[in-house]
Amino acid sequence: MYYVTGVSEDGQHPRNFNDEGDNQAVSWIMRTVLPKERASLFWTTSACSGFSFMINIIADIVGMAGTCLVVGAFFLLQLNKVSPKGLSYNLMNLCGALFLLFSLCINFNLASFVIEIFWIVASLIGLYGYVKQNRSEKNQTS
Repeated sequence: MYYVTGVSEDGQHPRNFNDEGDNQAVSWIMRTVLPKERASLFWTTSACSGFSFMINIIADIVGMAGTCLVVGAFFLLQLNKVSPKGLSYNLMNLCGALFLLFSLCINFNLASFVIEIFWIVASLIGLYGYVKQNRSEKNQTS
């Protein structure tokens, strides 16, 4: 469902339309909204623009948490607090990249999406190496 928000023909009063029964919406848009100097147009695909706004806020919060995890892992690595082959470093990177990927599914950016995919793959390779190393160490001590 689409909702259109604009201003009336005199440019003074807000006017709302939806696609379920207001047949005048299209002609009104062509005459009034499309000339940029006379009105603004906002399109949302949700039934309530408040819901859409809330989803964007949640995506931003999750994305910021992901950024904190990825940057935090890098800082801990630079401070020699974690090992690049360790569990915590790779899990922080994986979780951070997944959070950022979720955020990018809501507010899409192709370049960022691609780099997060590579970051996830690199983190999974690091986790695989960690598990493989721990298994071989356990087998040697047995």
